[in-house]
Amino acid sequence: MRLLRSDALGEPEKIRLQGIAEKLDPVQLLAEMRTLQSDLERIHAEFERSKPPPLPSRSGVLKERPSQALRKATERASKVVKPQRHWRTHKNAFEEPWPIVKTWLEITMHQTSTELFERLRREYPGVYREGQLRSFQRRLKQWRSGMEVNLMPSGDRMSDSQEWSATDRNDELDERR
Repeated sequence: MRLLRSDALGEPEKIRLQGIAEKLDPVQLLAEMRTLQSDLERIHAEFERSKPPPLPSRSGVLKERPSQALRKATERASKVVKPQRHWRTHKNAFEEPWPIVKTWLEITMHQTSTELFERLRREYPGVYREGQLRSFQRRLKQWRSGMEVNLMPSGDRMSDSQEWSATDRNDELDERR
C-alpha cells in the first residue's frame, strides 16, 4: 500500500482507500478472475467458430509477416517512375524582390541564405513567412550555380531575365497559362 504511505493523497482519501482495502478478499478476487477468464475463453472460442474462413491471397502478401509485406510494397512503390512535372504549382514569391536580393549578393556574397532571408523579411515585413526559407534557399542555390557558369570564360554574361529563366525553366510555361 505505497499509495497510503505517499504524500500524493490527502488524509480523507487515504481513509477511504484503507476502508476499501480492508473489505477486499484475495481468495474471492482470484475466484472471480478465474470465472471471468473462462467466460472470456468461451466467448473467444464461439467467435472463432463463427468466423468465415480467410480469403485466399492473390499476391501472396497475406502469407508473409506484416513487416515483410510492408517492405515489399514500399520497394514496389519506390520503383514507380513519376513523369517529370513541367509546370509550377504556385507563383514565384521571390520574383519581385529578386533584383534587390541580387544586389545584396553582389555586395556581400559570403552571406548565408538564412541571413539574406531574414534581411528580406525585415525589408518586406509581413510578406514572407518562415516556411518560405527552403524555397528561398533553392532560388539562391540556382542563382549561385548560374553565377558559376557566368564566371567561366565561355561567353557573355546573361541578362537578368535570361538568368532567371535559366535557373527556373518553369517560369516561361507559367506565363503562357
